[in-house]
Amino acid sequence: PDGNPYVDTRIASEQVALQAHAAGEVPVTIVRPGDVYGPGSRPWTVLPVEMIKARQFFLPAMGRGIFSPVYVDDLVDGIVRAGFTPEAAGHVFTLAGGVGLPTKEFFGHYYRMLGKRPVLVPTSFALTLATAAAGVAKVSGSDSEANATAVRYLCRTGTYSIDKARRMLGYDPQVDLAEGMRRAEAWLTEQGLL
Repeated sequence: PDGNPYVDTRIASEQVALQAHAAGEVPVTIVRPGDVYGPGSRPWTVLPVEMIKARQFFLPAMGRGIFSPVYVDDLVDGIVRAGFTPEAAGHVFTLAGGVGLPTKEFFGHYYRMLGKRPVLVPTSFALTLATAAAGVAKVSGSDSEANATAVRYLCRTGTYSIDKARRMLGYDPQVDLAEGMRRAEAWLTEQGLL
């Protein structure tokens, strides 16, 4: 547990599910997605674009944090493989694109789509801004995606191995970042978000 309600409840639910599997109650396969982007992805496609347009999105750690993107179609393929591979029961699989990228490189695509330059800030400044934004949102009764947890997330220094999913599921992400962002841009345009 790390104090993040999403992470903590996910860890607890995985433990319960794996215990039920171990007790023979139900077959369980756990999938841990990377940072899912592409058509329909609110957290890593729609929200960053909306925040960049509103001048509310910045990259802490000067854009050097590591991001683990997975295009939505590759994730779906991995989930299907996990669900239809009997040997996968009782295992945990990470489904990501297989490559960790600096946040500046990933989110730089959205900035480019909007004709803007990435806003790179030191982590300490980002934490101060996020804390202030969260405080204003709380006082005004509105929501804010800017918070210290989000800043820390964008400052991660590592990525995830997908070797187990490759080996056991035959998982092999097909959509690289350039193609994924081309598709995301087409979808964002179609949705009127660009």
